[in-house]
Order: sequence, then structure tokens, then C-alpha cells
Amino acid sequence: MFPLPTVIGNKYYYLADAMTNEQILLKMLRASLWGNLPEDGVMSATDFHGVMMQAKRQTVVGLLAQALTDEHYQVRLPKPDAIQTFVSQQEIRNSNLKVNRALEELCALLQANSIKFLVVKGQLLAQFYPQPLSRQPGDIDFYCDSEHFDRARTVIRQAWNVTFHEGEEGDNEQHVTFEYKGIPFELHFRLLKFASSSVQHHFDEMIRKSAPYTITVGQTAVPTLPPVENLIFTFLHLYHHFMELGIGLRQICDMAVLLHRYREVFARPEEKARLADWLKKLDHLDGFNAFGAICVDVLGLPAAEYPFKLTRRARSYTASIMKVVFRRGNFGMYGRKNGVRSGLAYYVETISLKLKHYLSFFALSRKENLAVLFCGIPKKIALALKR
Repeated sequence: MFPLPTVIGNKYYYLADAMTNEQILLKMLRASLWGNLPEDGVMSATDFHGVMMQAKRQTVVGLLAQALTDEHYQVRLPKPDAIQTFVSQQEIRNSNLKVNRALEELCALLQANSIKFLVVKGQLLAQFYPQPLSRQPGDIDFYCDSEHFDRARTVIRQAWNVTFHEGEEGDNEQHVTFEYKGIPFELHFRLLKFASSSVQHHFDEMIRKSAPYTITVGQTAVPTLPPVENLIFTFLHLYHHFMELGIGLRQICDMAVLLHRYREVFARPEEKARLADWLKKLDHLDGFNAFGAICVDVLGLPAAEYPFKLTRRARSYTASIMKVVFRRGNFGMYGRKNGVRSGLAYYVETISLKLKHYLSFFALSRKENLAVLFCGIPKKIALALKR
């Protein structure tokens, strides 16, 4: 079980005497993210297998491997473990290069056909890591508004000979999916779906009003959201998945490195005010600060780089959030009795889990959580009973 922490100042302390695999992983992640030596020594070889298992659950194997192979940390692993680390590191590196090439192809195709689009998450956030190829890649998410969505779908289908699929329950209100060269893509007509119509309105307004911005991947300037909107979207995406089933540390690392990269932008009074204004309109400022506390106290983001004051209340959620993170892992894939995503038992279990999360963290986003509890979850229960 993940030990309960106590926060003193902006440091994250544990009551246990011996470090757990989770604590060791966090120590190595802090070293990997910020390039500093582990604050209380390096990981021992005897901890390797347990820590690597946790890294896989949290989709941060590349970051762990980066720290393990850094000569400054002097981790001496048995030969089989050293080989496993090297192989994992190379596989993630090669996967990143493959996904980057596919992303560049997508941009070239859509731009050649004068289709307006935005790419979010994934390979763009990877560019903010000290070693971008160490972030474990996933799918490619991109968005086209109603004016360009159908044409983008037609152009991609004709050029790449792919088949589009509707998303799973809930996802079909946001995107369609396809696979190209073994890489999953999500073409969004809505970046995020909220239960609250008010929150949805403000989010759609934020996206619609966002200024043009690009992040370079390989040799391509990829259209994406500007810093304030990118940070808000990155947080809302991880927060949504956290509330639904759970998330891995990779998603919180994304938020932390984004805060770090744009620290000078978020320090400007006008940008800080705009960030706070949108979060208040979206009624997610408390949730943002709760995860901001984790970026600072758990992952080691310098406190000066966080744009708001972290209160005792914000920090009071750290233990319960981290408990979910380590219990559920990447997108809530672990800690469930029903691993197969079908059948009444699966839906009953997931709905119960969602209900628990929305009640436990209700105060972090009251408007959206009320809508979920009174509209969203009853709708899911009705659908589950029809199966």
C-alpha cells in the first residue's frame, strides 16, 4: 500500500522508514525530469524489478531507464537487468521516432489540402522533456472543427486507405479512430466532452478563441494550442481520466514539464490572470491546484515555477490522489476485478469506481461533478442495465 505522506512546507515526506517501490520510482522520476541527482541516494539493484513493475503501470519506463543509465547516478545493475533497461529504452526511443514520422506525415497531408487542424498531447508534450524520446508514446490526437472535420476524414481515408471506427461508449461523442502504419490516431470533432453544459460552453469558447501556435516535432511546425490553453487542456484531460477510472504518473509529468517549459509565460501577470480566469470559468481551479501541489511536492517542480499559491487545502488532496494513481495506474487499467471491458459486471464495477471518485473529489470541480452525479452516471447506469 502506498504510504500516506505528510507535507511540510513544499516538501513531501513519508512516515515509513524503508522506501517503497513507489517512493523509489518518484525519486528516480524527479532526477530524470529535472536533471538533478536523487536527493537521498540512488536506487539499489535489489529494488530494480519492483520499481520497473511500477514504472510499467505508470507508463514512465523510459524516464526510469533514462535515470538508470545516467552515469551520474551510478546504478549498478546485474547484466540481465541492465540489458532489459537498455532494450526498453531503445524500444521507447524507436517508437517515438516512428510516431513522430507519422505525425509529420499527417501534418503534411492536411496542410497540403488546406485543412485547419490542431494536434494535442502526446508527441508535442514530449518535446518539453529533457530527453523527448524518453517519454512513452501513445496515440496521435488531433482536432478539426465542424468546417474541416468531414473533409479531413475523406482526405485521410483516400490518401492512407484507412478505416474509421466510432469510439467506445462516451468516446463517440468526441472522436473517431483509425490506425496507420500500426499507430492509433484519434480524429476529434470535440476535444473534451463535459456533463455540464456551462463548462462545455466555456471550454469550447476557450478552444475557439485560442491564438495560432506551433511546436516543432522533427522538421515540422505542428499546429497546437498556445501555452495557457495547452496547460488547461492537458490538466483537464488528465483530470477527466483521473475522475473516471484513474491515471498514471506520465500524465502528471506532462503537466509538470509544461509548467516548467512555459514558466516565464505563466509568470507574466496578464497570462497568469488569463489562466486563472479560464480555470474559474471552467470551475476547475481547485482541481488544478490539487494537481499542481503534486507537480511541486511529489514530482519536484520548483515551487517558484507554479503560477499560483499552493494552500494547505490544495495539498490536503495529495495523499488521496496519489493513492488512486498508484492503485489504478495508466488510465485506470489496474486494481479492477473485471479486466475485460464488457459485460454487466465490468460496467457495474466501473460505475461504482467513478461514483466513488466523483464523491471523494467533489469539491475540486463542483459544477461538473454535480452534472456527472445527477446526469452522467444515471445515464451510464441505464445503459449498463440495457446490456
